[in-house]
Amino acid sequence: MRRHFGWALASVVSVGIGGLGAASAADLPLKAPPPVAICNWCGFYIGVNAGGIWSNDNNTYFGGDTTAGGTTDAINRGQVARSLGTGSSGFIGGAQAGFNQQKGNFVWGIEGDVQGTSLSRTVSFSSNLAPAFFPATTTASEKMDVLATLRGRVGFTASPMLLLYATGGLAIGDPRVSSSISTFPIPGGPAPAAPGCAGFCSAVSSSDDWRAGWTIGAGAEWKFNAKWSAKAEYLYYDLGRINQTGTDTLGRFPGTFYTTSTRINGSIARVGINYAFGAAPVVAKY
Repeated sequence: MRRHFGWALASVVSVGIGGLGAASAADLPLKAPPPVAICNWCGFYIGVNAGGIWSNDNNTYFGGDTTAGGTTDAINRGQVARSLGTGSSGFIGGAQAGFNQQKGNFVWGIEGDVQGTSLSRTVSFSSNLAPAFFPATTTASEKMDVLATLRGRVGFTASPMLLLYATGGLAIGDPRVSSSISTFPIPGGPAPAAPGCAGFCSAVSSSDDWRAGWTIGAGAEWKFNAKWSAKAEYLYYDLGRINQTGTDTLGRFPGTFYTTSTRINGSIARVGINYAFGAAPVVAKY
């Protein structure tokens, strides 16, 4: 009898202890997995853009080292233009590619783009002073077909899908600038040096070298789904100055007949669309 009672008591104690252990384990909180931070703006992207471009260019004329004051006197008395505005407006459009990184609300990256432009303008000034001074025409022209930039971008997310950013860096373009000063036929004077160049003609050939400068701007980009985003952007660019020298094509005036200096700068306002390749989710560390 005692033996059977002992076994029964041991069984009850064992079951009770096991149940208590199971209940205690069930009451313990489970460790939650670390949260995953989705990087909305990380990774590579490509896109296209289009908009308008406005140049502020101005071609300024200076006298040379010709005798009796030469072109300097002609400029001072208004026979030759002191400056001609060659600034113009047109279309700009092209493609861009870039890479972003993100930490919290802070986003940074790099972007490069290449655009074609329709900038082109020719401006002339004609004088008709007293017979003692030969009537003259001053002409300047400018054209730019390509403008490219390589820029850093730094910004913050005003909301998870809206990025506001500042941008700046290198700008490269192919501005072509030319200018000339010519007179109407002079009675008894030499024959024109070239068609359209009467009396005397002083001209410089086009400068069509690639030029490097800088750009700065700001923009906003909105993701309307996980892969696609739309942006609006403003950029100011400056490619420096182009200085040129003109000589009398008929050889009557020795040395430099005149010089010009043209500042190449302007503004761009454009919109674009990007496709993001994305990046792997980043696991938050605790």
